[in-house]
Amino acid sequence: MPVIFPPSPTVGQIYAGGIDSSTWVYNGTTWVIYARDYGIDWSSLVPPPGPGAVGYHLAAFDSTQQFAAGAGVANPMLFNTTALSNGISVAGSVITFTYAGVYDIQFSAQVHHPGGGGPGNEVDIWWVQNGVNIPDSNTQLHVTSSTKYAVAAWDLMVSVAAGDTIELYWSTDNANIHFDTLPATGVEPAIPSTILSIMPVSSVGPGYTGPTGPTGPSGATGPSGPTGATGPTGLTGPTGPTGLTGATGATGPTGLTGATGPTGLTGATGATGPTGATGLTGATGPTGATGPTGLTGATGPTGATGPTGATGPTIGPIAGNGIQVTGVSPSFTVSNLFNSGCFGITIDGGGAVPTTGLKGYLFVPYACTIDCWAVVANVAGSAVIDVWKGATPFVVPTSAAQSIAGTELPTLIASQLSNDLVLSTWSTALAFGDVLAFNLNSASTVSRITLQIKVIKV
Repeated sequence: MPVIFPPSPTVGQIYAGGIDSSTWVYNGTTWVIYARDYGIDWSSLVPPPGPGAVGYHLAAFDSTQQFAAGAGVANPMLFNTTALSNGISVAGSVITFTYAGVYDIQFSAQVHHPGGGGPGNEVDIWWVQNGVNIPDSNTQLHVTSSTKYAVAAWDLMVSVAAGDTIELYWSTDNANIHFDTLPATGVEPAIPSTILSIMPVSSVGPGYTGPTGPTGPSGATGPSGPTGATGPTGLTGPTGPTGLTGATGATGPTGLTGATGPTGLTGATGATGPTGATGLTGATGPTGATGPTGLTGATGPTGATGPTGATGPTIGPIAGNGIQVTGVSPSFTVSNLFNSGCFGITIDGGGAVPTTGLKGYLFVPYACTIDCWAVVANVAGSAVIDVWKGATPFVVPTSAAQSIAGTELPTLIASQLSNDLVLSTWSTALAFGDVLAFNLNSASTVSRITLQIKVIKV
């Protein structure tokens, strides 16, 4: 006769009874055998109520038609419905194993050849593990239009690690061949296009926790410890409220006014006190009005004419808005005197080292060539500033890939002032409308940095 289990069990509950003297434990989903006497006819036992047998498993199917993407194309075999699952899951075509072990994977596919699609009649089905074809796992099925339906059904025993994936793929030389599904008719249930069953052969996943053993006897009570020191006296409680004031008694009658006594004699005059300190000197009065100007004296005789001085140097313009000075030894030329310009940026950290990143933009108002740069900080320290330029005029630069500073980025290294008068790696040509950006790559110690760039107009 079957074993009748108690209703509404809890996890770890043990049941011992029945004709076979078996001991069962409830694992949260079902009753499993824990211990029993040998020689009992197991056929007399019925499975306990619950979702299924203990062990990792998967049962799934697909209720849609599955068509090939074309002749000779690898197509994943799909499963859109999970019927049973424990430790194994499927999403689309990907079967994922939570626990390592050896598993037996079985499938069936309802193959349909409706005719047409060319002369081909072949269907190949193979297995893929972790995205790689499993060697020697392909099987070919021959389906003709006269046969119409054929069932592909076989299994594969495979070893997996925790987290491994398995897939089934198929291909055909006739694009009309597909996996078909048919609705339920009369007493017959519906036909899925694919069915999948997975059972463990062995696994290394965690087993079920056995029941808790009986509690051991309580140990003897230990000796009492010494009495602790007396704690400090608690604080004095607050003073209670003052009682109510009693009623004021009646005022007694006013007594008679006594007679006025005689006036006393006037005392002697005291000695004169010392003279006080002299006060501060008052402010000086205003200056008096200026007296009238005296008469102008007679003009003296004109002095002799001095010798004529040497001829001074000649200054004339040259090309490029400069000047040329001649008539002196040696003569000299000052070029680019009136067509140079200067611009830059000040980065202020508000008393702290500035944060790195993009700090500002500048619009170039005329065509020019960069001549040199200088960096000065409020104290000696280190900093690196990069200068970017848009790809074309009126375009704002957005990244260090648009740097024009080459390998000579404006840099301070443990100093307060630095400059570069050569610019051998800079892209120095600027056009009207170019947009420059200033990016602080790094900074330490300094809190205020100024970059000045000198240009020559063209």
